[in-house]
Amino acid sequence: MNDLLALATAVRERYLEALRGSLTAFTGEHQPSAPEVMFELQRDAARPYRLYRADMAANKDGAPIIQEVNPSTHLSFEPFGVEITEGVTAAVSPFVWNDIGIQINTTMPAEPVEDWAMKWLDLEDQSPKDEHGLQGVIHSIVREDPVDGSTLLTIDFGSAPVGALREFIELVFNAGASHVSIYSETLQ
Repeated sequence: MNDLLALATAVRERYLEALRGSLTAFTGEHQPSAPEVMFELQRDAARPYRLYRADMAANKDGAPIIQEVNPSTHLSFEPFGVEITEGVTAAVSPFVWNDIGIQINTTMPAEPVEDWAMKWLDLEDQSPKDEHGLQGVIHSIVREDPVDGSTLLTIDFGSAPVGALREFIELVFNAGASHVSIYSETLQ
């Protein structure tokens, strides 16, 4: 798991560089503005799947301006497998921090996933902000439960630390999964 977390650290840093650069330009052009602004989307889903943090937003003459950061380059690496513990494995393909798909070989129970999501979405904005105004939070989570008995969760990890990914993977395996595939749909 250490190899995966070291790789995730590099992937996260690549994304955060782009996010911080975009944020500096955005706040210079738009005032008032703020990073990581929370919205609740109107969709038929449990609350964590309706919450969405825009990378940055502003108000110009009463009209909202929302900007997302999707770096044009990503950290390239060859897909690899990793054994987390005996009989518990992960297949890791190239991924970007703001679009991590985690395909789980079993149907995940709702409660632990939703509890994890609410913690890392930080609905009450309790997380301290860094010098760039970033809170160390995820931006969104989307859940799909295909008919094959698996679960796919797509997470925009936003400014969350790598510990959020580690915590999520541990949650998945503690819930009985024996294999996950980690990738970004946007890179497929």
